[in-house]
Amino acid sequence: MIENELDKCSHPGSDIAFFKTGERGKLSRVNKQEILYFESARNYVNMVTSEKGTLVYLTLKEIEKIFRKDLFCRVHRSHVINVTKIQKIVGNTINLGEGVQVQMGNAYKAELLKFLEDRTFLTGRI
Repeated sequence: MIENELDKCSHPGSDIAFFKTGERGKLSRVNKQEILYFESARNYVNMVTSEKGTLVYLTLKEIEKIFRKDLFCRVHRSHVINVTKIQKIVGNTINLGEGVQVQMGNAYKAELLKFLEDRTFLTGRI
């Protein structure tokens, strides 16, 4: 079922997505660049932007599939983050700016660090 939805709501290069919210019959439009992270909330997912959180009727597994072509990465069993929002990582704490911090689970750490390593500039002088 989710594979059919992928064609509708997430096209590579598209910055806009629509989500069914917890309110019956309501769709919310969001610019993907504004999303800080998604957080599991039972049968829903809390989509957090710098302005607000919105409950959407999806699971984190579905969020991962929908955003697999975008710069979103699962970092905890309860969190999928927008990696473009990472300001710094200290230990297992990811700072997304604007005072927002998300914990990284050990099971997801290697994948995120590999992703970041491929985008990290290093000097050849060491």
